[in-house]
Amino acid sequence: MARYQKRLLYPMLISAAFALVNPGQAQEASRSFANPIVVKAKVDTLGTRNPERGTPAMLVVTHVYSGDSKLLGKSFTDWFFCEEGTGLGTFVPFKAGQEGIWSLKVEKDQLVLEHVHELPFIYRSRPEEMERHKQIVALAEAMESYYKLKSSERSSRAKELVKSYIPEVSCWAIRILNVDTDPKITAFFVEQTKKRELPLSGQAMLDHVLVNRNKGDWINSEARKKFLETLVSGESDSYHAHEIMSHVDLALQHGQISAQLAIGLGRLAAENQKWPLKNRREAISYIALFVRRSMNHEETFKWLFKQVESNSELVLRRAAAAVIAKRINLTEAEKNLVKARLSMEADKEVASALREAVQR
Repeated sequence: MARYQKRLLYPMLISAAFALVNPGQAQEASRSFANPIVVKAKVDTLGTRNPERGTPAMLVVTHVYSGDSKLLGKSFTDWFFCEEGTGLGTFVPFKAGQEGIWSLKVEKDQLVLEHVHELPFIYRSRPEEMERHKQIVALAEAMESYYKLKSSERSSRAKELVKSYIPEVSCWAIRILNVDTDPKITAFFVEQTKKRELPLSGQAMLDHVLVNRNKGDWINSEARKKFLETLVSGESDSYHAHEIMSHVDLALQHGQISAQLAIGLGRLAAENQKWPLKNRREAISYIALFVRRSMNHEETFKWLFKQVESNSELVLRRAAAAVIAKRINLTEAEKNLVKARLSMEADKEVASALREAVQR
């Protein structure tokens, strides 16, 4: 079950930064973000299974990271899904004595679960279900260090937290600062894009906030293009590589970059031997999405076909062939190139994809 929650976590640092579905939802999220209740809690007792909702767990707040300190010792309920269950619960069973971190709100004088969209977890983070639970704990501690300060001291603390090597902390601090519309904050963000000291997901978050703060000067600038190219060209672990490509994808969806730039960034990522192979393969999969928004497939086909012909990594050859088969409308000249390659292709999976491309 840890993999289930991991899939939820991976895109959240970046995707949560983009616009929510509607203004009312965004306004509600902003209130939660400005005044969050984030606590450590322990499972006290387990209730009787409810066929419609699952098994309830009664939890007790053992530490308040952000929110009213009077919440210490208060109780709330979370749920473990039964097979038929629906609602806000988890698929990972609770056990008495287990601890974790929860985001909550007060509703009718009761503590209830609250999904704070700007935080990189949904309702709860427990070591049993979150691969990056330690980083979530670090985020909660960073939030505590921020909220315990006087309002006049918080901006300086947030600027320190922006530079944290922990992605969850850096991204959260950027978003906290982004609430302040002071031009000096914009200048601080621009300065950070030049220094390249932040974790890569933090750098991607910088791009997002600058697009929204400083559209005319940033969104179509050469500085931004080079900044994004550096993100996909440098060294990265799997987590950050995934975050970066998620950012490119969402930026394209929200009209913040062109399809051609997105494809170019995907190509750089796929060619980047400093990235894990699985992320280079993922970059090619993203190109399959990006190309749907592009009117000119000629250059993309040339690049994909080159990968099929000469890339030394079979997994990348297969990925490129699959994109040609599924996403590229071939001209007659391109079909002839594919046919010629098909006649000498030794790998069955690549050959099958090329055959499909010709027959479309």
